[in-house]
Amino acid sequence: MIETLCPPLVRSKDYSREMKYVVGILLVLLWVAYFIGAMYSNFKYGFDRTNEPAIRLIAVNALAVFCVLYWAVKKYYGYTIWKSCLGPCYRAISGFMDKYWHILKW
Repeated sequence: MIETLCPPLVRSKDYSREMKYVVGILLVLLWVAYFIGAMYSNFKYGFDRTNEPAIRLIAVNALAVFCVLYWAVKKYYGYTIWKSCLGPCYRAISGFMDKYWHILKW
């Protein structure tokens, strides 16, 4: 009887990807709303050096945004960057170091 009234939740892989995107977008929007509200309440009377909580909030959020952007670039473009730019630089430097290591070592 209870199954007819409340069918069990079916977890489908078709919806899990979309659900991750929706939850991620919702979290980002909530974070932006919090940040704007906090900045508005901190800078309501102007910006001065005594407004230390706002400066700390900006610094922590800037660090968080940098870490997320670094992770995204590394995850999605890391191999391409390594293959096209950093790999040849590494090979050139390591070739130079191997050739002249007897001079460079202390």
